Amino acid sequence: MPVPNAPTTPSRTLILIGASNVTFNLPDIWRGLTADQPTRLLVAAGHGRSYGIPNTVMGRTLPSLLECGLWKTLPELPAARPMSALITDVGNDLLYGANPETIAGWVSECADRLLELGCQPAVTMLPFQSLRRLSRWRFHFFRRVLFPESRLTFEDALRFSEELNGRIEELASARNLATLQPQPEWYGLDPIHFRRGIRAAAWTNYLSALDDSARAEKCSAVVGMRVWKRKAAEIIRRGKRLETPQPVLDHAGSELWLF
Repeated sequence: MPVPNAPTTPSRTLILIGASNVTFNLPDIWRGLTADQPTRLLVAAGHGRSYGIPNTVMGRTLPSLLECGLWKTLPELPAARPMSALITDVGNDLLYGANPETIAGWVSECADRLLELGCQPAVTMLPFQSLRRLSRWRFHFFRRVLFPESRLTFEDALRFSEELNGRIEELASARNLATLQPQPEWYGLDPIHFRRGIRAAAWTNYLSALDDSARAEKCSAVVGMRVWKRKAAEIIRRGKRLETPQPVLDHAGSELWLF
């Protein structure tokens, strides 16, 4: 994909790699990050997004996070320093049947690619305290709603989540990555998605660990739709591959790229 010649070079680059928590909060993230300085925001995310396998939600298919166009685009972009990255939502693949060792390997590959580009990423841990508060019926309810084809049991969800957290901690220690802990009060009945009222504050907690001046800022659903309606660089719908030129937003020196 050709890189456009932007008239203004952003003063920093932030990379977000994750799934639905990134997607739900993207309007708040975009608004907050671009309020103070021109920012290039590259996002590889999406509902139910997997690190290692393609996923299909409501008729659209996205490539895995490891196979998306982010990795081809990053080396082609003009420099915008500082460059920082967050790897998050690493637990989705448990519900697709991947084991903790495999998932940790996928996350490790993401981290290594970023390190090779001179970017020291941070990684978020699984919300294990929130998961531990789950009752069996709530677990099965949300599994059916969010991942209807999953066969992950309640017992395995807790056991594998704890093991995956341990493997992520080992990975972070080996590569000197910062680890960020989600707080139990960020979650309500839904054990894996931030409560609406806390989303901007929770993301400010994450973003400020990457850049002292970075924050999220709550915006209305109407304003949010201007961001949510933007499409990723590559999706497959009804068997047809659709490509969208990037960036999808380019305003006042800030850019939003979706993969």
